[in-house]
Amino acid sequence: MGDEEVDPVAQAKAIMLPKKVLIVMTSTTAYPDGSPTGFWLTEVTHPYLRWTSVGWTVDTCSITGVAQPDPASTTADNADKESLAWLDEQKALYESTPTLEEIAGREELDYDVIFFAGGFGTMWDFPENEHVKAITAKMWEAGKIVSGVCHGPIAFVNVDVGDAKLLAGKECTGFSNAEEAAMGKTDVVAKPSGPGSCEDMMGSTCEGGAGGNFVCAGVFEAKVCVDGNLITGQNPPSAAPLADAVLYALDPIRKEYEPQRKALLEERAPLAKEVETKKEEFTIALNALKQSEEANYEKIEQLQMVSCGTRDWLLGQLQVIDDKIARVALNRQAVVSKYEKILADAAAAEAAEE
Repeated sequence: MGDEEVDPVAQAKAIMLPKKVLIVMTSTTAYPDGSPTGFWLTEVTHPYLRWTSVGWTVDTCSITGVAQPDPASTTADNADKESLAWLDEQKALYESTPTLEEIAGREELDYDVIFFAGGFGTMWDFPENEHVKAITAKMWEAGKIVSGVCHGPIAFVNVDVGDAKLLAGKECTGFSNAEEAAMGKTDVVAKPSGPGSCEDMMGSTCEGGAGGNFVCAGVFEAKVCVDGNLITGQNPPSAAPLADAVLYALDPIRKEYEPQRKALLEERAPLAKEVETKKEEFTIALNALKQSEEANYEKIEQLQMVSCGTRDWLLGQLQVIDDKIARVALNRQAVVSKYEKILADAAAAEAAEE
C-alpha cells in the first residue's frame, strides 16, 4: 500500500494555526520543615514568554488554584529582568488560577501541549495527584505534547498509559541527583519526606521507579530530551531550550528556518562589533597622529588606507552574512505564503458554498 494521501488544508491548519498550551504549577508553598518554596520562576516565565512571543495562547493553572514562586528563584542571581517583570505584571497568572481539577474535568481538552513547570514544591503535590495522572494520560493518548522541566517531570512517574508506565523505556530527564546534592536537598526530597528524587523515580535504577531511560548533562548544564511527544528538561537553564523544542515539534517552518537565522546572527555579531572597534581605533590613532610632531600627509594617508582596507574587508564579510540571512527569510516566506494561499483558497471555497 502507498502512503496515505495528505489533506493539504488540514496540513496547512496544523502548521499555521497558533497552538494552545497549559502550564501547570505546584501549589505547595512550604517544605516539610515549614520553610518557603513553590514554583521556580524562570521555569514558568521562559517558556511562557517564548510561546506567547510567537502568538500561542498560554493558560496557567495550579493544583489548588493558588501558586507562589520559590523565593530563591526570584533573586538577581536566579532570575532575569524579563522574568522579574512578569512576576510583577502577571500576578493573576499564578496567585489565583483555575485548579487542575477544573481543567482535567472538561470533556474536551483543546490544548496542544501540557507543560509541568518545576520548583521543589512539585515534589509534594504532583506525583500522587489523580488529576495530574488523568490529564497527562488523556493528553498523551490524544497525541498531544506532554512536557516538563526540572522537578516538573516528577508528575509523570505514576502516569499509566494502557498497561505500562508513561515513562517506561523512554528517554527523559529532570533535576539530577548531583544537582539535588549541590542544592543540599537530597535528604529533603528523598523518601519518606519526599517522593524520591526525579532521577531515582523517573528512571529504572531504584525500586518503584517508572522505568524511564533517565539521562542528564553536567550539574546545571542545559539538557532537553525529546522522545516522541514526551519532552523533558533537566534544570532551570533547560527551560528556554525546552520551550524551543516544544515550539519546533509543532511548528516545522520555524524549526527549519529559525536555527539557520540564529546561527547566522551569532556569526554576524562579532564581525559587527569588530567594525565598531576598528572605527574607534582609527579615530584614536588619527587624533594621536595629528597631535604628534611627526604628523604629515603621507602618514595620515597611510593610516586611512590601512583602516579603509580593513573596514571594507569586514563590511564585505558582513554583506555575505546579510545576504544569507535575506535568503533564509525569503525561503521561509515562500513556504509561509504557500500555506497561507491554501488556507485562503479553502476559506473562499467555503464562503462560496454558503
